[in-house]
Amino acid sequence: HNDNSDPQQLGAAYIFRASYSCDLSSPQCRRSNWTQEAQVFPTLAGAGSRFGSCVALSGNVAMVGAPGSLNEAGTVYVFEYSSTQKRWNYLQIMTFPLVTAGDNFGTS
Repeated sequence: HNDNSDPQQLGAAYIFRASYSCDLSSPQCRRSNWTQEAQVFPTLAGAGSRFGSCVALSGNVAMVGAPGSLNEAGTVYVFEYSSTQKRWNYLQIMTFPLVTAGDNFGTS
């Protein structure tokens, strides 16, 4: 990723959105382009968190794993797209109460 946007090299996840073109003569719209919409970063600083090594998307929610954080116990960051603000907002960090160091929660 871009060294200038992440000077501590903690990791980043990039979110892209597809644009579609539709033709009345075709029964389906076709994906015409991908545009980078956001670059999100971990809120808990720590080298080796492996933020972005696993990502899950569902609708307007993005979950980004950081399995190396908290001494390899792992965390998952949750971001949500706001259509009114036209941006991705950080919601929360998820941890699992039963994980311990080395469990790597946030890996698929």
